[in-house]
Amino acid sequence: MAGWVLVVVAALATPSHGARADVLGVAKRVFDAFKPAYSTEPCGWMAGTLMLGTMQYYKVSKNPEALAAVQAWAERFDYQLCGQPGQFGSSALNVGQPTRGDPPGGDDSCSVFEANVSFSGGQAGAAHVDSPGNCCRLCQSTPKCKYFTFQPVAGSSVGGSCWLDATEGPVKVVEVAGALSGWTTGGSAPPHSPKGVHMANNQLCGATYVELYNLDRNESHLTSARAVFDAELATNSSSNYWSWVDALFMSMNTLARLANATNESKYTELQHRNFMTSALLPGGNGIDRYSFWNDSVSLFYRDDRFLGTDIFWGRGNGWASGALVAAIEYGQRDSHRAQYVYFFQRHIDKLVSLAGVDGALRPSLLHPTVYPRGETTSTANFVSALAFGLRENLVPPDPKYEAAVRKGWDWLATTALQANGTVGWCQPGGGSPENNYDAGSTSDFCVGDFLLAAAEVVRLGI
Repeated sequence: MAGWVLVVVAALATPSHGARADVLGVAKRVFDAFKPAYSTEPCGWMAGTLMLGTMQYYKVSKNPEALAAVQAWAERFDYQLCGQPGQFGSSALNVGQPTRGDPPGGDDSCSVFEANVSFSGGQAGAAHVDSPGNCCRLCQSTPKCKYFTFQPVAGSSVGGSCWLDATEGPVKVVEVAGALSGWTTGGSAPPHSPKGVHMANNQLCGATYVELYNLDRNESHLTSARAVFDAELATNSSSNYWSWVDALFMSMNTLARLANATNESKYTELQHRNFMTSALLPGGNGIDRYSFWNDSVSLFYRDDRFLGTDIFWGRGNGWASGALVAAIEYGQRDSHRAQYVYFFQRHIDKLVSLAGVDGALRPSLLHPTVYPRGETTSTANFVSALAFGLRENLVPPDPKYEAAVRKGWDWLATTALQANGTVGWCQPGGGSPENNYDAGSTSDFCVGDFLLAAAEVVRLGI
């Protein structure tokens, strides 16, 4: 047995130049087909995934056009994290910035109101009232009520709906256009979900900025990411930063690289704090802890909507695997690295068992017959993570793992890749399993995921 293990390890360590050329050729076709779109890509997580995948493709191919495309994109946004006010393509706000101010109409029965948000927690009651002030007074006279939300109803003779929330437990803040919320006691408001540069989706671009910094050592490439994460560290809170599993990929890819490039452990500590809050702390409530990791099946829930169910989204688990890869690859000095390795090993082994006979993952991992078609983004992230695990000897030298990489890549290169060089079978942006894609379904982030997989397969050399 020992001799067999040595043979397998030696085989994996010896790249096949023909196979490398084939994979690079496929990756170049994909890059060339999408190349005209790089100059118009907005700033956000979709473009961030594309740029990160393109950088990894550049690192294994040294294609100067790939590097030039990424550099031009980064320079267009001045190496700023996405979500900046007024930034083209920014996803900084959804319905309007929640604003805090004096009570409306001179009604001082409550000390402060916030606009365009709804507070929700333990229900303490509800009623129709004619004004925000009366909603506040109703809360003051209702046992256990602490927070309230007044939602105007157009054309209503009663003014609007008044929702009362109890003092027990945390309160979730949700953006709702036109809503007016407040609280009857002193102290601070409930925590808001992050917006702008503090929204995880807007932070993935920072991973590419760090990659470019590693090429030219221009400190200005790191300025925006440093400022944003330093501000988050100063809050000493992680309750709302990563409330959906995609956020792990979006932030950890940047935090892990930033910590590695600067040799500052504060960024890996922030990463671990948020990872614990989002994935591992028990008692997920969708407000200040999320419990994405399901220990019994070794998979991640997408968000708190699915806690306690058997619905595990393919792409969401692909994002999670990619997040763990970043934490491990760039966390050589991170004291929490062993924990990430532990969950990576359990997770990737489960994903191997769930891949179809064609090598692809399905949108709903435990319900492949309900969603029978292979899906590209989940499969690409899976192949990328597994190839990394093999290359770094993080998985046992079992032939099933190499076979899974080969089958997954073959599906990507023959089924997902279309004759014109586009990448198909990509589920569009969303947050749950859907049967809403076909061979013609493509996207910028799907191309990025494909290039990430290609780069790791090249590095593995099988």
